[in-house]
Amino acid sequence: MAHNLYINECGEVAMAYTGDPPWHRLGTRVEGAVTAHEMMKAAKMDWRVERFPVLVRTAGVRGYREVKGYYAVARAGLTEGENCPVYSIVSENYQVL
Repeated sequence: MAHNLYINECGEVAMAYTGDPPWHRLGTRVEGAVTAHEMMKAAKMDWRVERFPVLVRTAGVRGYREVKGYYAVARAGLTEGENCPVYSIVSENYQVL
């Protein structure tokens, strides 16, 4: 069974847990009660995300067309060509916290 965990550019698994280790035995164990920010830092997932316009190519039309009212949520600071997954497609009502 695949664990589907994110492996960062340093080969580290981006995941944290409390209590018993998960079945795959990967990630960072965190002791006691922690804040959401502390858990994200332990999981090596304390990066920012941003909303980016969704662009589509239409047959017979040059270039790209923006899909009004919809955005891709992706990691901030990564450039084209880098490993930058889109985490979600959201409406214009979605706000990044």
